[in-house]
Amino acid sequence: MTLFRKPGSKRIGLKILVIGKTGVGKSIFGLTAPKSAVLDSEAGIALYEDEPEGKNIMLVANTQSYNELEEAIDDIMENQEEYGIESIIIDSESKFYGDINQAIMTVEERKAVKKGGDPLDSNLSIRSYGKIGQIAERLQNFKIDASGAGINIISIAQENDIKKFDKKAGTYEVIGTKPNMKKEAEYDYDIVLTLFKEGEGEDTKYFAKVGKDRTKVYKAGDVIENPKFSMWDKRTKKMKGKETLGTSFAKGSERSQEAYREEAAEEEKDAKTKVAELSVFLKSEGRDEDRARLLKTIKEDLGVKSLSKMTASQEEKVLALVKEFR
Repeated sequence: MTLFRKPGSKRIGLKILVIGKTGVGKSIFGLTAPKSAVLDSEAGIALYEDEPEGKNIMLVANTQSYNELEEAIDDIMENQEEYGIESIIIDSESKFYGDINQAIMTVEERKAVKKGGDPLDSNLSIRSYGKIGQIAERLQNFKIDASGAGINIISIAQENDIKKFDKKAGTYEVIGTKPNMKKEAEYDYDIVLTLFKEGEGEDTKYFAKVGKDRTKVYKAGDVIENPKFSMWDKRTKKMKGKETLGTSFAKGSERSQEAYREEAAEEEKDAKTKVAELSVFLKSEGRDEDRARLLKTIKEDLGVKSLSKMTASQEEKVLALVKEFR
């Protein structure tokens, strides 16, 4: 079986990341996507469900749980034809990412209490930050897999300022912005839009600045007035009727993690345990001569009198020997 396939035109859902401050039309843009299932973590979509802006909504789930987000995407992928869903709107990514952080922080606080410490003094460890990144990466892979199944993904994220301290002025200055979600998450998306508005009241106009667009409908730096999903219809119609890509990155990630856990567990075993396991394995395979030779080599050639009392040099040689017999 090969991992490769012949190149050709495939149908994938567009992955769009929408960034912006409050009140710039992020949710309204998301609702322009066709036949949508909305994961509403801010209870804001309810305002549009019976309004013209909500005409494309087919399903709504109100949750801030990253576990439920993962389950929802998996559910839609498995029942896409039954539900008739073409798009998944996640509003907002920032809330789900916050839930991951809060869940891990709660675990750290419980550890602090168990050790007799003050939960208010507990901080996220390097390991905890790694766990946050691992969970967030798995969620990103679920979204990529949904795109591979032909489902559009519209991720909505709050915009945070990037600040730098000016020593001379003694103040912070804004040097840029970033989405409040997994670090460097924007690399996973086909289209990145930063929304903003100009004017006040009835004179307010809404815009989107294109950060990137793999579809080549727009160029990076282009500014679009009144942005909506249909502006990419040219690209989506071109893929209509094509075979879906059908990726499984999320499951592949889980397999990689399981393989790593098994490898790490194997490395943690001492020489005595590995010799015992190998001895049982060789006997079960009917390799009695190999088993006898293994034990004889350890005892006579390596001079090991007891597997429980080996020198560091002897243990290193025994581990190398075990690898040979495997």
